[in-house]
Amino acid sequence: MRAARYHEYGDPTVLTVEEAPDPTPGPGEIRIRVAAASVNPVDWKVRSGAVRDLLPVDLPGRSPAGTPWAGWTGSAREWRASASETASSGSAG
Repeated sequence: MRAARYHEYGDPTVLTVEEAPDPTPGPGEIRIRVAAASVNPVDWKVRSGAVRDLLPVDLPGRSPAGTPWAGWTGSAREWRASASETASSGSAG
């Protein structure tokens, strides 16, 4: 898969689009086909190193939108309901 990633703290020039291995969902996880992802202020603060004591270097964009791709056995309707309930409850998973 193609992924926008960075491997060190810095300005936007540390971002690179590169090939990455397809993730495999573990127990209780799913893989989604991402249609869109946002980059929020916390993402560029992490990338710049401004919050390095709180959050490690990580992939940019933590708010994906997409459809279940692997690891999900329910219907799309059940997925939307489950995702909606998780978001409204504030649960991380």
